[in-house]
Amino acid sequence: MTTATQTTASRCRSRGVASLREVLCADLARIEDDDCLRTGAIVFRSAEGRPPDLTVQVTDDTIWVDTGREPRHTPLVEVVGDPRRVDAILRGRKDARRQYLAGQVRVHGDLGYLSRLGCRLGLLDRPVW
Repeated sequence: MTTATQTTASRCRSRGVASLREVLCADLARIEDDDCLRTGAIVFRSAEGRPPDLTVQVTDDTIWVDTGREPRHTPLVEVVGDPRRVDAILRGRKDARRQYLAGQVRVHGDLGYLSRLGCRLGLLDRPVW
């Protein structure tokens, strides 16, 4: 990949991460008082082995979204996929189940938890697991 291509790809990924952060914050605000949230972290990475693009950290009294920081403990869930694709899923433009089953988005950790969150946010009509 040339330097110009790398720079363009990096800019696109950055815009994707910014948009993903925006939709994550909006979705979390909708369910912050819901009992479906668990204490722990959900990490979003654009590729395996890369630093996190975003980390959602939930404690007993706080929820925050952090950029580029590893959680202190093993995350409950790790979502790996292009930030623009994950953003499209969270905005309802792409079908979450199809993207997961097609391997476009990979999930490590508690798939049941992520599936319940997806149902609560209206992204899934029924849990995947």
